[in-house]
Amino acid sequence: MTRSPWRARLLAIGPVRAVLKLRPVERVVALLNRSSVVVRGRAAFVAREALGRRSEVLYRVRGAAHPVLVRHGSADVATLGDVFHALDYAIPPPVAELLDRRRPLRAVDLGANAGYFGAFLLGRRPDAEITSVEADPRNVQALRRAVAASGQAERWRVVEAAASTRDGTVRFVQALYSTAHVARDDEPAETVEVPAVDVLPMLDGADLVKIDIEGSEWPILGDPRFQKIFATA
Repeated sequence: MTRSPWRARLLAIGPVRAVLKLRPVERVVALLNRSSVVVRGRAAFVAREALGRRSEVLYRVRGAAHPVLVRHGSADVATLGDVFHALDYAIPPPVAELLDRRRPLRAVDLGANAGYFGAFLLGRRPDAEITSVEADPRNVQALRRAVAASGQAERWRVVEAAASTRDGTVRFVQALYSTAHVARDDEPAETVEVPAVDVLPMLDGADLVKIDIEGSEWPILGDPRFQKIFATA
């Protein structure tokens, strides 16, 4: 995100830069930046996070047409900042121009977490039809709440499974929400077994695909079907 002129001038002052690099100050600044996207209830948002109170709250945020669910005390606040403040998923203008011709826009979200990408996309393309794939049962619960709050259940589908190149089951590590992942063969961490779904048929015909599945994307990207789908897209 482009810095405002006054902020750039402030950061040019050496002592100010030094103070802002202190870890406690960095945390406060990061929280304030992330909270800036909250349209209503920003003070309560900051207080809940600063006090470490675990709670689940729906917020209206800038850039989303519908409320998003934040689980305070988790990585959700960082993800909220990435999506709606830093705009990590902003579509480059040339790509956006091409996608604007696709109506309805068909999107697949692999690794949907709490549904922030879906909310972000619907804020820009209300006509979008989204299929969100998420394996972590805790994230799925939050994702379903977000879909229900959006009122878009008829165009926002949730698939509770790990994204894979085959149907079946996989061992899954339930970590801190956004870092949950399919267990590696040599990983000794405690795991749960979750369904896995072959996502290649979903990708065939999709206009936009977002993939954020903590390393499990490589078998999908290397699958000959993936290469065939997108070589002819």
